[in-house]
Amino acid sequence: MSNLPHHDNQPGTGGGIPVIKYWAEKTLSPTGIKLWQTLNHHSACLSCAWGTGGQQGGFVNETGEYLQRCAKSVEAIAAELQAGIEETVFGGISIKELQQLSSRECDGLGRLQYPMILREGSDYYQRLSWEEVYQIAAKAFRQ
Repeated sequence: MSNLPHHDNQPGTGGGIPVIKYWAEKTLSPTGIKLWQTLNHHSACLSCAWGTGGQQGGFVNETGEYLQRCAKSVEAIAAELQAGIEETVFGGISIKELQQLSSRECDGLGRLQYPMILREGSDYYQRLSWEEVYQIAAKAFRQ
């Protein structure tokens, strides 16, 4: 698994100073403004789907309790804002190796920026065209 990213910065505890440090690191980064805008949106948490203020948005849950944002929500938004995964990554990492990754390590790879497929008999994901995606979907709908 030498092609895989290694993350040693796993927090040792689930709260306190490590969480504050993590929030500061992410929200004061170059993508911090976009992160704050997304955190304050009118929707649901990208991590757990818990309501984030509904139509009011912001740092409240659906029952109106304030400061209801977890580090996992920040992590999920930060993952969406990072660069796309390089196409060469999936050629060097087998499905078996990908299955060994934690959620955090998967997020660390980057975000998908094109359709992927694991073809029958293959151990590696491959990029496919949007045209092929539409053909596969159309065929599945006809069955």
